[in-house]
Amino acid sequence: NLSDWPNDSVTARFGEEGAQEPYVKFVKQVTSRPVVGVGRFTSPDVMVSQIQRGILDMIGAARPSIADPFLPRKIEEGRLDDIRECIGCNICVTGDWTHTPIQCTQNPTMGEEWRRGWHPENMNRKGHSNRVLVVGAGPAGLEAAMSLGRRGYEVSLADTNEGGGRVVKEAGLPGLSVWRRVVDYRLGQIEKLNQVTFYPGSHMDRDSIFSYGAEHVAIATGSRWRQDGLGRANWEPLDGVAHHGSVFTPDDI
Repeated sequence: NLSDWPNDSVTARFGEEGAQEPYVKFVKQVTSRPVVGVGRFTSPDVMVSQIQRGILDMIGAARPSIADPFLPRKIEEGRLDDIRECIGCNICVTGDWTHTPIQCTQNPTMGEEWRRGWHPENMNRKGHSNRVLVVGAGPAGLEAAMSLGRRGYEVSLADTNEGGGRVVKEAGLPGLSVWRRVVDYRLGQIEKLNQVTFYPGSHMDRDSIFSYGAEHVAIATGSRWRQDGLGRANWEPLDGVAHHGSVFTPDDI
C-alpha cells in the first residue's frame, strides 16, 4: 500500500504479522527481480513462511532489527529463544513527531551505541565486586538482573509479586498481548544464567535490604504518574490540578 508511508512503516501492534501479503503476493509473478516486502514481521516463523511460499525473496524488517540487530544471525543459528522480538509499540518511530532521540522498549542500547559505546550483546566484564541485589522485577529490574548476570555478577532479584511489573497489567488489555514479550524474553534469558537467582513473592523493605549484605543494590520498584499536568506539552504544572479529586492516571483507569 503506497498511498502513504505510515501504512507500511508504522504498522502498530493492532496489525497482524505479514499483513501486507495480500497486496504484494502478485509481484513475483510480474518480475524476475528479487522482491523485498514489509508487513510488521516480528517472528521468524512468519518470515520464513513468506519466503518458502514464494511471496517474497527478502524480508524488510526495520523495527525488528532495531529491537534485535542480530535477528538474521540468530535465525540462522537456530537461537530463536534469544531473539528480542519487536512488540510494535512504535516508540522508535514516534520520535519523529516528538523530536526525541530514537528509543526501543526491547533494546535499551538503541541510540546509545555512538555516545556511550553500548552494545546490545557484548558487555564489559564485572569489576572487583561480586554480589548485587536487584529490588523489583519489572522491565527495568529484569533488564538489570540479566545484564549484570551476563557481566559475571552474582545477582539476587527480588519482587513482591511474580515479576513483570506494569507490563503484566498492560499486556492484559485488548491488543497488547504481545507486550508480554518484554517480560518473557528477559525471564527466559535469566533462566539460562546460573549466577542470577529470582525470588518472587519476596517483599524487601529498608531493613531487609541492608541486612541482605549485597555489595551493591539496584532499586527498580517503578515510577508514578504525575497528576499535576506537567509533561512534554506543558512545561509548567497546571493550576489546581494536582490535588483535584477527579484527576486520574492511566493506572487508575
